[in-house]
Amino acid sequence: QVPSRSVEIPMENASPEHKYRMKAKVGDKVYYSDWLEPTAPPVIEDVSFGLSQDSTRVEVAVTVNGGERGTGFIGISFDETWEFHSDFLCQYYLDTLDWSVSPLMGMYPNYWCWKSSSSGMILMSYAELTTTRLESRVVHTFGRASDRNQKLYSINVHAVNLSEDAFFYISNVGRISEMSGSLFSPNPGEMPSNFRCETDPNQHVEGYVTASIATSFRAFMGGEYYTYPSPSLSSLLIPEDEESYRSLYDTGFYPVDRMTLPAVEPGETVTGIAWGPIRCIDCVVAGGSNKKPDYWP
Repeated sequence: QVPSRSVEIPMENASPEHKYRMKAKVGDKVYYSDWLEPTAPPVIEDVSFGLSQDSTRVEVAVTVNGGERGTGFIGISFDETWEFHSDFLCQYYLDTLDWSVSPLMGMYPNYWCWKSSSSGMILMSYAELTTTRLESRVVHTFGRASDRNQKLYSINVHAVNLSEDAFFYISNVGRISEMSGSLFSPNPGEMPSNFRCETDPNQHVEGYVTASIATSFRAFMGGEYYTYPSPSLSSLLIPEDEESYRSLYDTGFYPVDRMTLPAVEPGETVTGIAWGPIRCIDCVVAGGSNKKPDYWP
């Protein structure tokens, strides 16, 4: 049994004047979809950024037009990438030959990184409206303290026109996966599929294939909405002596910077070279990449 998932198959130079079908081979069985005429692409007129009504979140809004050959149903998805930095700027170097700590001569290499994410499909309908244009529809939000806002953020929005059948199939699958379907929502096995097993016509097949010509729009945002959160000091500590350097390193800690931290006794502090988990100073360890995207300014 193949797990439920969405797969995109590139169709370079596809034309709405031709029909296409999907063929898939799973083991010794062959599956074919119905013949499909790709829907013409909608037009993404604008991607804009602004604050939520309570000013606590950044909202990404899209203005899209289904066009003259629109179907009344649009699917939106996006890829996002942002440049961010680690929690702390490392200022010290640990020499593991003699387990000594000395000031770092230069910038720690993995302070700035890039991180990426992608969305599922967001459904929009104008079938019951008198216009084909949907203006400033919010498709994504994130907090102002999110590291997406630290320096530069990019979102690449993709839009397709969907057939009515595809729209309602995807919509029902979404409701079922979120466990929000009504008593009258169909079960996955009850929803009609538009592809079948040619080698075993009696096999029940679930899923839906749609063909669309997509359009994209990339937008950038600086850090104008960023609200800087003070990084937590709870994971940092100042070792009592140099004898503990090796054991700290073996547990994934690294010297960060000279700091003043709360002492064990309430109301007292201790000053020295603070150590913390490597993820606090290395953005690659924190899940980023130090390879700059080709499209980055």
